[in-house]
Amino acid sequence: NLSQGGAGRPLEIGGMEAKKGHVMRCHYEVMEVQRDASDDDLKRQYRKLALKWHPDKNADNLDEATERFKEITNAYTTLSDPNERSWYDSHREQILRGGTGARGEEGDEDEGCGINLFPFFSSSCYSGYGDDEGGFYQVYSKVFDEIHELEVQEDPEAGRAPSMGLSSTAWTDGPGQFYSYYESFSSRRSFSWCDKYNPN
Repeated sequence: NLSQGGAGRPLEIGGMEAKKGHVMRCHYEVMEVQRDASDDDLKRQYRKLALKWHPDKNADNLDEATERFKEITNAYTTLSDPNERSWYDSHREQILRGGTGARGEEGDEDEGCGINLFPFFSSSCYSGYGDDEGGFYQVYSKVFDEIHELEVQEDPEAGRAPSMGLSSTAWTDGPGQFYSYYESFSSRRSFSWCDKYNPN
């Protein structure tokens, strides 16, 4: 689900080790529509699929239904928002191949460029909003810890980033500082491996 973490080791999130080559399903495939589907088409198809795969209607197939329902909801949430859909369409190939898109598939990890963040744009990367290993708070806390670790590797003077906190953390004790820090975040990393070679 992820590419390599800092120091060249696989980043483990929610108990899952990263596997290169993991392929996400295209949102249009999930919704069973063409890429030029209208907003009305998407809305009709979402209602149809949501009714079909709602966990309450699939008691004998609860695990699969829960995953499919989450996948459908995530796809519709993205495709029903014009800005999100435009961004998804522009980055679709990168997202589906699971790469960073920096230098093409073969070069994605050549520079040890860090974390593939694309899977974290989907709610399928976590299960529920609890504080357990695979829950929202643990998953995203680990992602942001890893991002900051890469910053410190680039610049040891980077200092310490505020923690995201857990579901029970008071706003002023963590989340408030966390959001304030990342709203004005500017990476210390050069990202020179993302530069396209252009002799002209």
